[in-house]
Amino acid sequence: MREVSSGHYIGWPAILRFASRIFPHSTALPLYVNLLGSCVSVVCIYLLCILLLTKETAWCSSVLFAITPTFAVDGMAAYAEPVSNTFISLAALWYIRYLYADHDTTLSEVVNWCVLALTLMLLVVIKRENVILLLMFPLLSLLGKWTRINPFPTTTKIANSFMICAAVFVCSIFSFGVFGSLMRESQEFGQFAFSAMNGVHLVP
Repeated sequence: MREVSSGHYIGWPAILRFASRIFPHSTALPLYVNLLGSCVSVVCIYLLCILLLTKETAWCSSVLFAITPTFAVDGMAAYAEPVSNTFISLAALWYIRYLYADHDTTLSEVVNWCVLALTLMLLVVIKRENVILLLMFPLLSLLGKWTRINPFPTTTKIANSFMICAAVFVCSIFSFGVFGSLMRESQEFGQFAFSAMNGVHLVP
């Protein structure tokens, strides 16, 4: 696993393997999986905006996300990025829901936390650079101070969210060799013919 280059881990191939066990094997299967993932991303954006903002903003945000080529439209390619984008959207949704949603029971809150933990682990297993989100998500715990979202998360929720992000971050660092991958990729990029130094010749 540590020798996988370009920051792609076993998450995307594992998802395709799981899908091939349910559906007949086809070269178009990755396209359909990414198409489904792009649709899930749009729904997550809508639900996320419902939690934080208004229904009108949720509709506008989800439609804008769906028609932007960089995100959902290009999701019909057989790359790891669309499904990575899906898990980013899911993780953001579960994270915000854990912090700000009004959980009826303790069981609902625990289930939300467990699903968040699983989503974060899958998120990192798909692409290496997703580990950056484990550093960014805890900052969302302070989102209520700027957006005036009520009720503000309790200290217990903030501590639990910090704990799961820190645990997954540490596991990803030691299990996947993130820094080792960065060093190997830096050596690969250093052998490219193009560099930032000669890029100035392209400027008119």
